[in-house]
Amino acid sequence: MTALFILSTISLGDFIAKYAGTPYLYGGEGYRGIDCSALVQRYFQEVHGMYVPRTAHGQYMYLRGLGWHDTLPLPQAIAFWVTTNPHKPRGFKTHVAIVLRPITDSLFVTFEATRPYVCIKRRKLTHKVEVLYGWPL
Repeated sequence: MTALFILSTISLGDFIAKYAGTPYLYGGEGYRGIDCSALVQRYFQEVHGMYVPRTAHGQYMYLRGLGWHDTLPLPQAIAFWVTTNPHKPRGFKTHVAIVLRPITDSLFVTFEATRPYVCIKRRKLTHKVEVLYGWPL
């Protein structure tokens, strides 16, 4: 699989400043409201100049296809949460966040869209979270 690149425009710091405090809105894609996968999609577009699919599970499958993996922490990391919804397939990814930095082997800092708004969070690494590392260059 080959990545589709577009023009990169802003730094990670500028991206965080631009979206922090934006209200969470399921299915939202803009400043009036945005959800987790739209935030990650915008992150790849605006910071890295790269296209990724719109949904969390689509992003997971796309990045795996580009060679991202769950070992060897490289400069880039995205965390995916596995669903607990019994109506979704086992292993289906329903939440996604940008990993800013690890704190320990089981604790990391993320930038993500969750209720009530987009913010930086401290997250524990559990069996329901899969972190993909890599950069598809």
